[in-house]
Amino acid sequence: MKEYTITRYSFEELSPEAQEKALEAWRYSLHMEIPDYLLEESMLEELAREITGAYDLPGADDLKISYSLSYSQGDGVSFSGRVNKETAPGLSWPDSAIYAEFKRNSNHYSHGYTVTPELFDAEGEEISDGIEEFRESYLKICRNLEKYGYKWIEEWTSEAHAREDIAEAGDIFLLSGKVDHPAGVNA
Repeated sequence: MKEYTITRYSFEELSPEAQEKALEAWRYSLHMEIPDYLLEESMLEELAREITGAYDLPGADDLKISYSLSYSQGDGVSFSGRVNKETAPGLSWPDSAIYAEFKRNSNHYSHGYTVTPELFDAEGEEISDGIEEFRESYLKICRNLEKYGYKWIEEWTSEAHAREDIAEAGDIFLLSGKVDHPAGVNA
């Protein structure tokens, strides 16, 4: 059996060139391992703010958000479920509407046009008066959520966030800047 010794360094101990390589690799890793649950939670809070002006959405716990944010054709954000007029003033409601249902019509894409909003009156009858203006307000919120999601991803994968993570990582770098997590070592 041969024995090898591997020396690992902190980020600060690396040369400027190795630090650049380490930062680039770390940012790539952050991008590849975006915690979807954090992004989704943050986007749901932003959805609530868009619809209600607050960071919670009373009476709309069943809202589901769908998104694909990889700068590809068909990417975007949409939401589905049901909201009431009284709790969702951020949408352009016609006078006769009491609640709206947002129904997905495609599971292949995630943008706002994959959902059809429907308006209902106090008797539960579907109404069409004002649906176009309502749909435009829905699409505007979807576009705002898309911008928000891309901004969130940019901040998550930013150099500043990578540097914060690296500062907590400890001595895990080789002199080249490559990340080398110790395997089978208990610290």
